[in-house]
Amino acid sequence: MKNIMNAMLNGKRDIFFKLWNWYVPVDIWEGELNALKTEFYIQIYFTVYPIHPSTGWASNTKEFAKAWKEFKAFLDDRGAELSKTNEFLAYYALPYVSNPKEHPSFKWIFS
Repeated sequence: MKNIMNAMLNGKRDIFFKLWNWYVPVDIWEGELNALKTEFYIQIYFTVYPIHPSTGWASNTKEFAKAWKEFKAFLDDRGAELSKTNEFLAYYALPYVSNPKEHPSFKWIFS
């Protein structure tokens, strides 16, 4: 479990989800709403990680573009089910906001 936490703390999305899928296989939690909500929040974390001021990655545009692309793919695939809930609805706009650090709906994430 230490490796999965290190991957998360260091913004290593690919490693994290490889380990996540190994520790928590999809066939065990598929259809479980709480597991999907947890994954959604983890996806948000990795989406903003490359541009969050505390990471020091703010100038890494390659990682930023990759994170947005992967979050959009998640929203179109497994995240689509949560678009019906108010808790997550605002986050569906996140990949389309040009500067989320300054946007009123997302500014709090970067403080």
